Amino acid sequence: MSAAATAHLADELQAGRVYRREDLARLSNAVDRHLNELVSTGMLKKLAQGLYYAPKHALIVFYSNGEKPPCKSFP
Repeated sequence: MSAAATAHLADELQAGRVYRREDLARLSNAVDRHLNELVSTGMLKKLAQGLYYAPKHALIVFYSNGEKPPCKSFP
């Protein structure tokens, strides 16, 4: 059940947004445990006590010869 609850909380996160613990507490019955799990997996970064950031993950693509394509911005 914990994995499903953590996944539910993760599904509600928006990349690039900062969250307060109390904002996420309404989505979880064990918010501290779920936040710690999300931090340990890299889905959240802890900025300060009670303050978390959902990072934007970079997409890196390589050609078959190992070279990177020209830089493009992704939404």
